[in-house]
Amino acid sequence: QFNAAVASMERNIATLGMTSDKVKRQIIAGVISRARFIGAVTTVDQLVTLRRISLLLEDNFDNLRMEDSGAIWEELVLVLKNYNENEAEKRPRSRGESGFIFKWGEDDVVTVTVPLDFKDWQLIDEFGRNLESFHWDEDEDDYAVERSRLSAR
Repeated sequence: QFNAAVASMERNIATLGMTSDKVKRQIIAGVISRARFIGAVTTVDQLVTLRRISLLLEDNFDNLRMEDSGAIWEELVLVLKNYNENEAEKRPRSRGESGFIFKWGEDDVVTVTVPLDFKDWQLIDEFGRNLESFHWDEDEDDYAVERSRLSAR
């Protein structure tokens, strides 16, 4: 079992950093293609938001360890929510929280609710901090989540 783990580690190290620009764009395009909008959002705002996210993910591909945790990013669903004035009291940010909500579904899909008016640094910070809570479980040969480490609720 130890030798198998070492061999797996060596294979991962050998290919680390070898993701081509084309593959990076495909991973990011997959994330963008699964994005959903909640609330009143114009088509122009949707396009601008998706373009912003794609550029942020491309610029921060390595910082977010998208190559290392590709299985999560390949299934991740973004839900961009436009909080209207009637929902202001329900908005997590009104209590000093970021408004980002990370959920691990039973089908092993991570769903991230993002406020439509997010700041660039918030997106990178929240993803960087929260996706570290998901790790590869060698015994189960699958990703596991440390729910206690998730900062957004």
